[in-house]
Amino acid sequence: MKYIAHAGVKLKDGFTTYKNNEWHYIKTIDGIEYRWRLCADQTYEVIAGLFGNRYDALLCAKKMYVTMLYSLLTAQFSLATGECATYIPRLFYNEEEDGPYDEFFINESFFFWKKKHSGGQHSPGVYEAEASLDEFNDYRFLNATYSISYDSDLTFDNVDEYVFTYNKEAQELLHSVIIADNEMNYGMKMTIYCSILEHLSENEKKSLDVQLHIDELIESIKTSTLSPNEKDQLINHLRNGKEQSANQKCKKLAKKYAKAMYGQYPVEKIISEAYGIRSAFSHGDNVDPGRTKLSSYIKYVVLDVIKGYMREKESANN
Repeated sequence: MKYIAHAGVKLKDGFTTYKNNEWHYIKTIDGIEYRWRLCADQTYEVIAGLFGNRYDALLCAKKMYVTMLYSLLTAQFSLATGECATYIPRLFYNEEEDGPYDEFFINESFFFWKKKHSGGQHSPGVYEAEASLDEFNDYRFLNATYSISYDSDLTFDNVDEYVFTYNKEAQELLHSVIIADNEMNYGMKMTIYCSILEHLSENEKKSLDVQLHIDELIESIKTSTLSPNEKDQLINHLRNGKEQSANQKCKKLAKKYAKAMYGQYPVEKIISEAYGIRSAFSHGDNVDPGRTKLSSYIKYVVLDVIKGYMREKESANN
């Protein structure tokens, strides 16, 4: 088996001087031929091959992708909004073909494509071939690498049903959900959803008993032998502790407006998981793919909270 290195970038504003879907020869280096083309959907892509080792092809694909991005950005070309939005272009996994789940990610097998796969056009990738670069034309590309099927047809029979009234605040909240829904980086996705909940939650202090105990600790620190700098740091930390954490405030908000359960998960657990992923993302840690199933319900929690919040606000204003 031989391998083709590929890199594709989707442009927001396309060229007008090139014929679509026509391959152009670039050069040949050490037996590796390079070609480029502009697709009808304004995807600018380059292929190179053939390689005898798929990881050599992957290294080439990654180099080409970075070069293309950098060249287009420095030349002030506008790229499509979703470009370079995820590191993992192949979202489906098959244990029989891809091996153990952990190795699928460690070995970056999500960059490797077979002819029965669909997708991967806007990213670096490696494609199997028998004898020629021309075999790249046998691959099918879609806008998405997987599809979702509905249990029933999507209709708008309930279009006259009241949800809440559209206004400037509603627009901003719904647009934030759309941004989160389209964000491919899962840590960033959770960050946006958590931020929406925090935006709608109220600042509240902890119980009076807790506040009194915090005040006692602050007084004891003031009379301690710690340095002035250490005292200030601890006292500020304790004073902040009088406020409920963002996680706690969002759980209280969800308890007020959202359902108690989503699927088989309590809403409090969904929020905790979303915050855990956000925390890992903010500290530069990798997101465990196993955690995404539970936290994916956060979108529906947020939508229910927005609905309840907007309805209550409308009722108060009427």
